[in-house]
Amino acid sequence: KGCTQCNYTGYNGRTGIFELLIMTDELLEALQKNDHHHFQQLVRNHPNFENLGKAALNMAYAGITTLSEALPFALNTLN
Repeated sequence: KGCTQCNYTGYNGRTGIFELLIMTDELLEALQKNDHHHFQQLVRNHPNFENLGKAALNMAYAGITTLSEALPFALNTLN
């Protein structure tokens, strides 16, 4: 249930893994048209997008987390 160091959250010292997608006009247009397939293609080809799996593996490579912690995220994002 936590302690005073983690303000009773149980998460002191943990690092989150995130996806961040900066919306472009083309991405927004695909969403507005409910063209999910085209949207997914655009996301995969977006130069600055890093999915959760790749972000987790990069964190393991950098020594921020372990490969055993990162691997479930990487395996879950395989197409």
